[in-house]
Amino acid sequence: MKKLLLLSVLAVVGLIVPSIVTAQITTFPYTQDFESFAQCGGSCTSTCALQDNWVNAASATRDFASDIGGTGSNPTGPQTGGTAVGRYLYTEASSPCYTGSNSWHLESPTIDLTGTNDIQFNFWYHMYGQSMGTAHIDVTEDGGLTWTLDVIPAWTDNQDLWQEETVSLAAFTGVVTVRLRYEDPPNYYGDFAFDNVTIYDLLQNDAGVSAFINPNVPTCTFNDSVEIELTNFGTDTLFNVNINWQWNAAVQTPLAWTGSLLPGASMNVYLGTVAYGVGDDLIAWTDTPNGVTEIPSGTGNDSQSLIGLNTGLSGTYVIGATGDYLDFATAVADLNMFGVCGPVVFEAEDGVYNEQFILGSVIGMDATNTVTFRSQSGDQALVTISFAATLSTENYVIALDDADYYSFEQMTIENSGVTYGRVLDFQGGSNWNTVTGCHLNSLNTTTTSTNRCVIYSASGNNNDNNWFVDNVIEGGSYGMYWYGTGTTSLTNGTVVDGNDFLNNYYYGSRQYYVNNTVFTNNRTYGESVYTGTRFANYFYYCDGTFKITGNEIYSLGTSGWYYGIYLGQSDGAASDRGLVANNMIQVGKPGTTSTMYGIYSTNSGFMDIYGNNVLVSEGGASSRALYVTSGGATEVKNNNFVNYTAGYGVYLASSFSVSEMDFNNIHSPGGNVGYFGGNQVTLTDWQAASGFDVNGMDLDPLYHSATDLHVCADTLNGAGITHPSVTVDFDGQSRAATPDIGADEFSPLSTAFLGSDVSLCTGDSVQLAAGAPSDAILWSTGDTTLAIWVSTAGTYDVSIVGVCGSGADTIIVTAAADVYAGYLVADSLWFCAGGSVELTSSMTADTYAWTGGSTNDSLTVTAGGTYTLDITDACGSGSESVVIEEFDTPVAGFTSTTSFATGVFTNTSTGGGNATYSWDFGDSNSSTESDPIHAYGNPTSFLVTLTVTNECGTDTFSDSITLSTVGIDDLFLNGDVSVYPNPSKGEFTIDMTVLVSSDITVQVENILGAIVYVSTPGSVQGIYSENISLGNAPAGMYFVRVFAGEQQLVKKIIVE
Repeated sequence: MKKLLLLSVLAVVGLIVPSIVTAQITTFPYTQDFESFAQCGGSCTSTCALQDNWVNAASATRDFASDIGGTGSNPTGPQTGGTAVGRYLYTEASSPCYTGSNSWHLESPTIDLTGTNDIQFNFWYHMYGQSMGTAHIDVTEDGGLTWTLDVIPAWTDNQDLWQEETVSLAAFTGVVTVRLRYEDPPNYYGDFAFDNVTIYDLLQNDAGVSAFINPNVPTCTFNDSVEIELTNFGTDTLFNVNINWQWNAAVQTPLAWTGSLLPGASMNVYLGTVAYGVGDDLIAWTDTPNGVTEIPSGTGNDSQSLIGLNTGLSGTYVIGATGDYLDFATAVADLNMFGVCGPVVFEAEDGVYNEQFILGSVIGMDATNTVTFRSQSGDQALVTISFAATLSTENYVIALDDADYYSFEQMTIENSGVTYGRVLDFQGGSNWNTVTGCHLNSLNTTTTSTNRCVIYSASGNNNDNNWFVDNVIEGGSYGMYWYGTGTTSLTNGTVVDGNDFLNNYYYGSRQYYVNNTVFTNNRTYGESVYTGTRFANYFYYCDGTFKITGNEIYSLGTSGWYYGIYLGQSDGAASDRGLVANNMIQVGKPGTTSTMYGIYSTNSGFMDIYGNNVLVSEGGASSRALYVTSGGATEVKNNNFVNYTAGYGVYLASSFSVSEMDFNNIHSPGGNVGYFGGNQVTLTDWQAASGFDVNGMDLDPLYHSATDLHVCADTLNGAGITHPSVTVDFDGQSRAATPDIGADEFSPLSTAFLGSDVSLCTGDSVQLAAGAPSDAILWSTGDTTLAIWVSTAGTYDVSIVGVCGSGADTIIVTAAADVYAGYLVADSLWFCAGGSVELTSSMTADTYAWTGGSTNDSLTVTAGGTYTLDITDACGSGSESVVIEEFDTPVAGFTSTTSFATGVFTNTSTGGGNATYSWDFGDSNSSTESDPIHAYGNPTSFLVTLTVTNECGTDTFSDSITLSTVGIDDLFLNGDVSVYPNPSKGEFTIDMTVLVSSDITVQVENILGAIVYVSTPGSVQGIYSENISLGNAPAGMYFVRVFAGEQQLVKKIIVE
């Protein structure tokens, strides 16, 4: 970052001697992208010796610098590097280089125009800043003795983009030098940059091979096809040209191309096929465009070559003395050259690698095809990437510029520079990168300057969704300095989890302009010799569903943190609130009278401050464990706020800042419990003035020590209130249904602290937890940890000896019978109209869902039907159904038909249920069948009575029946007719004896009278037998009618 420096400038006046350079550019096109130039400059007064015969002329007061990435200025100069990979030349306009008369003169190598047509000098420039100077292009033909000034009009601009300019040298002859002159920026927002020079001859007929289309590097597969891009570099339309090509040493048959290609246009041309592979060379070139032999200055753009073909990287490679690559820089070079075709892992052999490198966008990289750098051994201490930065423009060990999907694992990365000490520098929109299990170290830190941040992301660009997990982030002025673009463009999704911020000089972490940040389970501690105000974790414009939980902040010795967690302009939303929970925060510094803050919130809202343990151990009389001002809609619950200074437990500077506050333990024995419109000395005073903490308390939580904020006070046990997003405590132990106040879920050792016996679902496990990290713990399993996971039934014991005393407890874990069958119970499977049935669940469940929508554990049924009950509990779920029948009071009824002396009765009773039937045929005979057939002995009338009984009652119906005087049974068959088997499966036999010769017809009818079988055996006398098959006739009752002339006999048969 540029500084305005108050320096005295001595003007040295002397003789200006023109520079004379003997090297010449004699072949064209000539290109220069400055990528091979050494890093140089950084201060506007620096002198830089450039390479490749480019010269900072003595005629200027300042030198062009060589830079890569963005300049240190903002907002001026390039912010993300040059037009290509990243290096460019630029003017540093910081103080004192914008006061008085200042100039930068960059001279090209000499250019030999002999035999050329119209040499074009093409370049790209960047002019961005509110105080830009003017740019000029000059040319000399006599080695700098005289100059033709402003061969194109001088210009200025203020746009944050790279722009192209072309200068014709047709007016000049012989050997010339081109000078870029930048003059007099009026302020330090005036950096000018220069990149990508191309010098070429503009000819009437000029064509060339501008690129290989297939194969193209990087590539993942070779397909034998050769295709090039043909470009018309001339000023006339191209109608024909010869295209020559060669595979390794084998010259191929040339292609005589014809067509029409306008000036400046390009097209793809297929040349043929060869079986090229890894390591092969391909060369293609043109000659005689439009039948004209090119002059020498036009041949430089004729050819392209691919030397040493290779596919993109994929798989695992080793970096080190015996590996695939000697160092990281070589591996990165191949990565940039060949791209990737699959996930890539670079494993570093043990050792120290003294280097720095930049990672950027690589063809083929995405969420699947990631690139990982890690130690081969998995031990971060055995692989070190070390660099001592000396310039602001190279202030990094690893820079990520527009770099996505990189990972760094289990390595030490350190910057040993004295003034410049950044370790990881993120810029240019570098997203979805992870740093895991690494030791990031910035040495030699005694400054608050951002030049020595361990992890650095400058303002002005958003680097989204980067993860930092389980690292040691040591030293530096800031452990982490992470900025987004601004208030309207926040960097999103940063995750910082499980890291140790150790011995950071000024700030542990500082996040600014961030959205949905996750800062969890980190420890910020260690020593610093800094005597000013120190911030452990600082968040500003931290919006969205931010999560700051499970962090530990403390200081040792004499350094101390002044601010534990600082929140400014940080807002969640009504539906997605921010969360500050389960943190243990100790602030304070011995011997100081300065104000200390455990949690500091200003202009912030829509967040929950829940379940934190805060301690102000030492400080001035205005120190506060919690300080809230402005903002609004903040809820504060379940916290321990302890202040041992003469200050405040809680300090609400604005009455509207907090919407809800309760269940807090506020303890400030040497000062005031709180401030709300004035000092509130006691908890009673605080409750009366604020209306808050009706269920609050004021007691010493008995922290284990000044740096270990686990508690011993039994009164806090079970005295809190739940929060839906806080299900575990600081140590990862499950929160009780009625949680403890503070960050530590504990149980007094004098009680059954393991809780009630538990039942274990099949395949599940349960966590048993006891004690605090500093306790001596011994489980019956032999474990000595805070918690164990149990997956088998049994009896488990634990003993504890610690700060809070000693104790022991036992818990029995049983196996649950999680069988979800037979739980739906009905007190009856039927009921009469107007009644009901009660359905219940014999299993206790978490949820119940009945047919119809009821969610109770029982259901009263008043209508027949099928009822289903779905249940769920911790072990699983079940679904069962039952059919309930609804019956009416019976109504008896029947119809009848006669066949001479035989009555056939059809039951028409209603009512349902398990009905029984009692028939009285009126001739002292009876039946219990549903549909009986009865043969009477006398041909007369009889009164027939049917009595029907079901679960709901009894009913009787009577009707008369009149029999014929003579029947077939009497006259012809003498009663000797039988049907068997009965019941049958639809196949049966009828036997009869016919006394008098008669014409016989046999007919079978169903209950509806439909004829399903008929036969006519003709005249029969004597014994007659017939086998009858009804085929696929449905089950039911059927009637067999035997006709003898005009008379008939009926037999009933049942088909099953």
